[in-house]
Amino acid sequence: MKKALQIISILFLVSACTTIQGNESGWVIFNCEDEFAFGIAPVDDNEWELTRFNELNFTLALSNDLKEIKLSNEPFQFVCSRYISTKLPFLTCTDSYNNGMIVKFNTETYKYIFSSSSHSGYTNNGQTDSDSLHAGNCKKFLQ
Repeated sequence: MKKALQIISILFLVSACTTIQGNESGWVIFNCEDEFAFGIAPVDDNEWELTRFNELNFTLALSNDLKEIKLSNEPFQFVCSRYISTKLPFLTCTDSYNNGMIVKFNTETYKYIFSSSSHSGYTNNGQTDSDSLHAGNCKKFLQ
C-alpha cells in the first residue's frame, strides 16, 4: 500500500510539471517570427479590404507558471488559461486591458497565433485602425 501511494505521488508530481522548464527569473524567453500576417484594413469611407501585413519578429516571455505572456512588440501583458485540461499543451492568453488581442501558444511545438483586433477597427466602422492575424513559430532562447 505504501509503495502504491509513493507511485501515485510521483505520477501526480510528474503530471503537474510542464514541458517548459523555466529559469530563476520566473520567465521562459522565446524569439518568435511570423509565417503569416494578414487582416482587414480601411480603404475608404466604410470600405474594407483583405490586406497582407508586415511579418513580425518579436520576443515572447512566458511565465514559469504558464499564467502570463509578455510580447516585446506590445505594451500589454496577457493573462493565460489552459485549453480544457492541464494535460493539453495549448494556452489561450488575452490582453489584460481587454483590447481585443489574443495569443494562442502551444507549449510543445512553440507555434503561436496572435490576433490583434481593435475596438476602433472594423466593428466600429472607424477608419483609424485595422484588425490583423499573425501566425508563426518561436524558438526557445538557451538559458
